Amino acid sequence: MSRKSKLAIAIFILLVLLAIFVPGYSKLQKLKSAEEDLTQRQQELKIENTKLSKQEKGLKEDPFYIEKIARENMKATKKGEVIYKVIDEDATGR
Repeated sequence: MSRKSKLAIAIFILLVLLAIFVPGYSKLQKLKSAEEDLTQRQQELKIENTKLSKQEKGLKEDPFYIEKIARENMKATKKGEVIYKVIDEDATGR
């Protein structure tokens, strides 16, 4: 077998191997990237879950927390309280 034919066979084998492994490697990289994204999202959800658990505990056990939430979100007041609304002059356009 001549040197040129050995070189041609080696190049052919190399091309076949590249054709087999490159798509798999590309897919592996995409999967690794997706895994990193999912891991980050999981961490974000764990943090959110911790915050929500604290909120739930406060709503179940802490009357002061319930009052705070009612005042902030529902504009609730105690009997006899007067609410004053401060209007910024810049916001009124004067």
